[in-house]
Amino acid sequence: MARGRGSLLAGAALLPWLVAAPALAQAAKPAQAQAPAQAQAGDNDAIVVSGKAVPGAVIGDIPPENSLNPADIAAYGVGTVSELLDQIAAQTQSDQGRSNDGPVVLVNGKRVSGINEVKDLPTESVLRVDILPEEVALRYGYDAQAKVVNVILRRRFRARVANLSAGLATQGEGQNGTADVTWTRIRDNDRTNVALRASGQNSLLESDRGVTTDTSGATDPTGTLGNQAGNRTLQPATQTVGANATLARQLADKVNLSINAQGSYTASNARNGLATATLDIPANSPFADGTATSVDRILSSDPLKQTTRTATAGAGMTLNADLSTRWHLSLIGSYSHGDTRTGSDRGYDTTALQTALAAGDATVDPYGTFSASQLGAMLRDSSTAISDSGSASVLVHGKAVHLPAGDAAISLRVGGDLSSLRSRAVTQSGASQSTASRSNTSGQLSLDLPIASRSKGVLGALGKVTANLNASVTQVSDYGALGTLGYGLTWVPRDGISLIAAVDEDRSAPTLAQRSGPLVSTQNVRVYDQATGQTALVTQITGGNAALAADNRHVFKLAATVKPWSKLNLTLTANYIEVRNRNAIVSPGGATVALMDAFPDRYVRDAQGTLVSIDSRALNIASQETHKLRWGFNFTQVLRAAKRPPLPPGMRPPWLDSRAGLAGKQGAAPSTGDGSPAAADNDMPMPPPPGSGEDGAIVVDGNRPQDPSAPRGFDGPPDGMPPPPDGMGPPPGMGPPPGGFGGPGGFGPRGPGGFGGGDNGARLQLSVYHSWIFSDRAVLQQGAAAVDLLQGGTLAGSAEARHSVDANLGVTDNGLGARLEGNWKSAAHMDSGTSAGNLRFAPLATLDLRLFANLANRFPRQAWARGTRVSLSVDNLFNRRQRVTDASGATPAAYQPATIDPLGRTVLLSLRRVF
Repeated sequence: MARGRGSLLAGAALLPWLVAAPALAQAAKPAQAQAPAQAQAGDNDAIVVSGKAVPGAVIGDIPPENSLNPADIAAYGVGTVSELLDQIAAQTQSDQGRSNDGPVVLVNGKRVSGINEVKDLPTESVLRVDILPEEVALRYGYDAQAKVVNVILRRRFRARVANLSAGLATQGEGQNGTADVTWTRIRDNDRTNVALRASGQNSLLESDRGVTTDTSGATDPTGTLGNQAGNRTLQPATQTVGANATLARQLADKVNLSINAQGSYTASNARNGLATATLDIPANSPFADGTATSVDRILSSDPLKQTTRTATAGAGMTLNADLSTRWHLSLIGSYSHGDTRTGSDRGYDTTALQTALAAGDATVDPYGTFSASQLGAMLRDSSTAISDSGSASVLVHGKAVHLPAGDAAISLRVGGDLSSLRSRAVTQSGASQSTASRSNTSGQLSLDLPIASRSKGVLGALGKVTANLNASVTQVSDYGALGTLGYGLTWVPRDGISLIAAVDEDRSAPTLAQRSGPLVSTQNVRVYDQATGQTALVTQITGGNAALAADNRHVFKLAATVKPWSKLNLTLTANYIEVRNRNAIVSPGGATVALMDAFPDRYVRDAQGTLVSIDSRALNIASQETHKLRWGFNFTQVLRAAKRPPLPPGMRPPWLDSRAGLAGKQGAAPSTGDGSPAAADNDMPMPPPPGSGEDGAIVVDGNRPQDPSAPRGFDGPPDGMPPPPDGMGPPPGMGPPPGGFGGPGGFGPRGPGGFGGGDNGARLQLSVYHSWIFSDRAVLQQGAAAVDLLQGGTLAGSAEARHSVDANLGVTDNGLGARLEGNWKSAAHMDSGTSAGNLRFAPLATLDLRLFANLANRFPRQAWARGTRVSLSVDNLFNRRQRVTDASGATPAAYQPATIDPLGRTVLLSLRRVF
């Protein structure tokens, strides 16, 4: 019944999109017909030769949901591809996977071994970014559980980048800093990128935020040992150093190889309060009043420390080859190693103290300060987890059979991986160790069958229709064969309109860490006990659960992407998703009545009924079903066209001369020998640019995209110069002279203008996404009643909001930029079945502000400003935190605002310099 209501709501929500699609297409058609054949030079908008495929684009017929050209990317004011992905996370978010681990990343339309290959590339090296739906991942041998981001790089780029940033919380403390340096060089398909980074953050104590002391009953009878809030961290002190390097080379005309290596080391130090104990005082004790009693007290001023040391190293290799014009091969291999060591103080062994008190020892004062000899050494748990994993896969994709409506495309991937996890734990229960390993062998087949095509004259009234069938099987050494079956339909009735319907059935085994991770006990974790309506300090146990079973998911998706007008850069998207998961794997959080009833062995109470321990290891629940709609739009508007300074006298556009030189031909300048023109006529009239499009690039004679917004030294024409007409570019495969306008090696600080210079114009960007959860229900055990996670139920100790909105607004004006990122979620509640445990979570809206200035645009002739950007970020501008109240209007200790968001408003100042 729930599924029927969700489907009905989704259909109602999507109905306007589907009804409006033909009308919007008709509105767009005349607009396209009226589009001018010439774009304004320097406006940074999309220009593309009609009928030419953009090099580096993804395979298949599914159009991007959104594309970012260089001006769009620059408007975000970030320095690396990783930072850019963080900024566009709302656009790349997917609800089809088990977790939101980020999108699948491609480079120039080809697979890479991972995000590490491009995450540290400067954003100036990126020509275009395409964001595509999850179904595109099938064509590259991945599951349809994450969106695809295709990063198209410039042909020529060289830069050294240094970045420094420092910040703190406006309420004090929480200081943090980062320093990194990057060296990048790109020449066609050859790419080198090396990045070094160090970062750190100071610890933040509960006393720094006025967090009230827990009502645990433990006191300091001496008045000198301190309090819990002053010895418990809200945020641990953390230091990280890392290095990442990528080397890509073109081995042959159609064969490319890339190798990546990275490593990092992180040290984290936290405090978990002071050690406590309950001491029994006999009636005959010299410290008793003649009656037996007990005292809950703090034992010493030494905090319980928890330290974590994590070292990682990894390497990846990718080989991409064009076997022919129709078939392509991709080989990926990767290896990763991780070593995590955790130490956790658990307090003191009070057996000797209690024995002395029972014997009436007058030297042991239960209300006084204990000596080190009386307490003994601090007891400490330790755990070690060493993981190794390696994988390899081969993908062959291409056009298999020619059908009336087009070529049938096929993608075949085979691969395997090996992983192992060695763990050791020393806890109060003793020492334990385990070794687990797993091997997987998998194969996946994806087939795209064109059904209708207007250009082919097959069912042309329908536009373009493509069906997809995909299946995979994975032989897991400790689970057997796990299969996946999916099918879907893509319909493009008109340019600018795309509809997708897809179904996916898959099974997945838990990870080795979920099954065999070492046990880690963390003391004094603050937890809200829903059964009593009180906050308790508990020992929380995390680690692996060997009893976990594989889950079984069914996903149905209906999606629409509409670009109503060709002249207006507006994209509307909507995605409705139903997910039903049997044997769902969840990690329980908090202490809810439903969880305690279903898994009573996970919760331990003392004789007084106080909760003292929680086992938070992952477990299987019977099922979970979710119906959700996510919709929104992206809008970009040029407020003022860019104005570029004219070329210096004697300089001519580089595309008029080939690398061999065209001296003596129609006034072409002779070459100096280094690829740059020695002299040129700068007064010859330039023809109009090619026709405009929405792909964010210029294509000439099938070469890699050329971009009018590119700074000098890139592969495009100089700023302010119109591109050459079709047929006047360099020969196919030949780029601009070495170094372009920036000197040998490509983009660099040398040459006219260097980084920036001129007027880059003004631009506005706006994106808004709304998530609406129709229903979310979980059945914890077979035959039990469902827990409604939108009507007071919870599996994580917090309430789930039905509505949430992510919005991002940016305005740039000639190097000055301002961005606002807002997040809002609706009110929610958590019910225990009794008024004592009912909680209300108020609606929450937060706003982040970032200001940046590219100094070269404001000081175009100053060497000190060249390639320099200053940024000021203020996160949580209005210092808003989640407010949680019980039936009386009071906030439980476990939900104090500072425990949910320790930092609050923070300020970060960054200085970036490109050399």
